[in-house]
Amino acid sequence: MIQKIHELSSNTKFTLNNTIPNGTQIVFKANRALFDMNGFAEVKLLREEEVDFGLLPVPKYDEAQKDYCHWVAWSHSALVVPSDIDVAGDAGFIGTVLEAMHSESRYRLRPAFFETTLNGKFFRDEQSADMLEIILNHCFYPIIGIKDFGYLLGSLQDKIVAGGNDFASVIESREPQVRKDIEDFIGQIEKLG
Repeated sequence: MIQKIHELSSNTKFTLNNTIPNGTQIVFKANRALFDMNGFAEVKLLREEEVDFGLLPVPKYDEAQKDYCHWVAWSHSALVVPSDIDVAGDAGFIGTVLEAMHSESRYRLRPAFFETTLNGKFFRDEQSADMLEIILNHCFYPIIGIKDFGYLLGSLQDKIVAGGNDFASVIESREPQVRKDIEDFIGQIEKLG
């Protein structure tokens, strides 16, 4: 999979080699690109541009893939408790507060943002609202997005930026550290009881 993504993304005949900050947005806003893979924050910026746009889910890998799959941005997918809190003594209270915050976010904040702001103010077509529904119903929160065990994801990204494509050797070289980091992480969770 990594090899296939690399081959597609490094083919300059149809993919922008994005070496300048916000390069894909610049090209897309100039009507010189068919697609720009970005987050929901970009929709607000596009609304003020002349370029016509719509929202699409990330394509499926192939016809055999049952559902769409949307990686939630790792900078917004975790909530942590400070280490100086007595988690064992306050676990019930902490859990109650976090659950209440999650519930309010899911049932008040999310509809307000997605239904009122995106659908009501930023989308220019009715189909984007349907596409948004598909995206929201197929989100996943990969743990590697929160904790890059053994710096595997970072190492793969470094290899791509450097122009390399021997991903198997990167994975093989990082494997011992990945295993150790996962074991340490499990140990930390087990300590919480």
